[in-house]
Amino acid sequence: MKINRFVFVLIFFNLIFFNSYSQISGCTDPQAINYVQNATVNDGSCFYKSTNYYPETFISPISSTVNETSGLIFFRGALWTHNDSGGKPEIYKIDTITGDVVQIIRINNATNVDWEDITQDSDFIYIGDFGNNFGDRDDLKVYKISKTQIPQTGNAQVEASVINFSYSDQKNFAEFKNNNNFDCEAFFALNDSLYLFTKDWDDHKTRMYVLPANAGTYQINPVYTYNVNGLITGADINAEKNQITLVGYYSYESFIWLMFDFKGNDFFSGNKRRIDFSDMAFVQTEGIAYYDNRNVFMSCENSSCPQSLFKINTGIWTNINNTGISETKNVDNYDVKIIPNPVKDSFKIVFNNFNAKKIKLEIRDNHWRKLYHKKYHLLKNKENILSFNGLNYKPGMYFLKIKTKNKIIVKKLIIINH
Repeated sequence: MKINRFVFVLIFFNLIFFNSYSQISGCTDPQAINYVQNATVNDGSCFYKSTNYYPETFISPISSTVNETSGLIFFRGALWTHNDSGGKPEIYKIDTITGDVVQIIRINNATNVDWEDITQDSDFIYIGDFGNNFGDRDDLKVYKISKTQIPQTGNAQVEASVINFSYSDQKNFAEFKNNNNFDCEAFFALNDSLYLFTKDWDDHKTRMYVLPANAGTYQINPVYTYNVNGLITGADINAEKNQITLVGYYSYESFIWLMFDFKGNDFFSGNKRRIDFSDMAFVQTEGIAYYDNRNVFMSCENSSCPQSLFKINTGIWTNINNTGISETKNVDNYDVKIIPNPVKDSFKIVFNNFNAKKIKLEIRDNHWRKLYHKKYHLLKNKENILSFNGLNYKPGMYFLKIKTKNKIIVKKLIIINH
């Protein structure tokens, strides 16, 4: 009996010993530069080559009622959004075929001081009135609406409960327009909490806070800080697949951050990958929403293009079984280059294998005033070159806007001293 017990203990400790040594930490994503093929535990160390992508334009424009669309959710088979600061205290159901507003829900006891994002859980919709461009607000809040109040069709008026909050680390409430770290435009709901991501104008990082999803007044603490190198304007989570998408922009160019393969609610413990949309310059991307396990809708407010919806297949990058580089390419080829850039005298716009015959080309200044516009016919899938005289423009930053039948491309053009 003692021998059997000794053998059992010996086997038990051997299993623990060998199992601990069989776990190899490292980067487990085959698309990463530092992929470790025999790694069994993702240690969050993956890093990637710069990735540029052009999202599919889904609907452009959507209804002018939501020309300042800010947040986005996918609820009851449709997209819902709202306008930001100064808009009506309403959320709008968008037809995903026409882009029309087909239902309006008004929150009677709410004011739209600066609504910046919208999120949901299984029972409630949450609207974040926490935009804080000046960094001086002391009335930050989230409105909470029961989904049972929203009819299947037809407009309605509802009441919301209110979640008030403040940041424990904010000591200075002086006005610093677009130069503070206490603006917020992004959050999502998970279990009994709301996860907020700040829009840090000063250091271009984001801080994550956790806010209880129940009515009350709270002071919340920063949980994690991450250098996103930009301004975060929207967030959503795919809890089933442990994936998060953050959307934002920096220096007039849009991007998303994908966080995936993380542990529990330690969202920054897994892979963190940035996808740039450098051909969407001056497009103010605001909202993001998953509508299945791979795809997200992204919205932009009226900017270099009208208020629009885009679609992105995030599974290209978050599905770790994808190992082919070709999978990251767009289906449509829209390769446009400005040569040289910056420009001293003359420059060329080169279209390589451009998948469009007709384009409308504009040059705008940094106040978005139109300085040049013309329609061109291109040879499809051939090299096309357009020549311009840079001496016609004063030194500064300009924007080249190219519109095809189903896409709008905006690129930065820099003119230097002649």
